[in-house]
Amino acid sequence: MRPQSNQARLRGWLLAELAGLCGLTPRAVRYYVDCGVLPAPVFRGRATRYQRVHLVRLVALPHWRATEELPLSDVRKRLDAVTPQQLESAVWSLPLRDELLMLLHQRDPQGRSAPPPELVAAKPLPDPDATQAAPTPEAPLQGGSLCCRVPLLPGLELLLDSTASPVVRQLAREIQEHVARKLSQ
Repeated sequence: MRPQSNQARLRGWLLAELAGLCGLTPRAVRYYVDCGVLPAPVFRGRATRYQRVHLVRLVALPHWRATEELPLSDVRKRLDAVTPQQLESAVWSLPLRDELLMLLHQRDPQGRSAPPPELVAAKPLPDPDATQAAPTPEAPLQGGSLCCRVPLLPGLELLLDSTASPVVRQLAREIQEHVARKLSQ
């Protein structure tokens, strides 16, 4: 067996990195691999790297479990039944945190473009010059999902769950704008 280059070893995410991106514990990610919801990564001990396929599945998984109230066995069947392109499309239709959106815009380790251009056009990268009022990623909430802090006043913030619908996100923006208007009067 020929040794892999350092660059090939560094592609992907370590277990803790992937778990953090998805608002999960490393133990939960390992459980999903054990029960077949995630394909097993190429094992390299502590240097094991998880790839884009793992990230995309872990983004779709909690959404399908929550919105469609599917048990884990049904989620596994559904994930196995869709093509990678269908899964990408499904994930891109979800409300995504800026960090995940940026990762999903990147090319996959094999150099293929990811995602398809029509999905990129439908959900462009976030504006890096967004105002200070933009939500900032934070720590996991009690239920395990990530939240964003939406500053309202010094010492007053609104916590917005990362899985919040576009309607809820818009409401958070409106609350923030309302507070800003009140302060300027």
